[in-house]
Amino acid sequence: MSKMGRLVRGGNVYYHRASIPADIKDSYPKSEKTFSLKTRDYREAVKLVRVAAVEVDLKFEEHRRKIAGQRLVQQARAVVEAEQRATKT
Repeated sequence: MSKMGRLVRGGNVYYHRASIPADIKDSYPKSEKTFSLKTRDYREAVKLVRVAAVEVDLKFEEHRRKIAGQRLVQQARAVVEAEQRATKT
């Protein structure tokens, strides 16, 4: 049995387990993403974990985009507030 990244066995069932990437760790609600693949068969688990890894990576990327959007909004607000303060004086 070769070592498969993100594939772990808990009892008789296989699980997907991934650490949260460092760049989003502070804003992500959990320290790792773990869930059951609902199979006891290693070969099936290998196939399922590959699909799950892609799906989880897409969720991580979506979270990155959300954070980037929030930062842009904060920066825009800061610029508008600075302009408003400048026009008041």
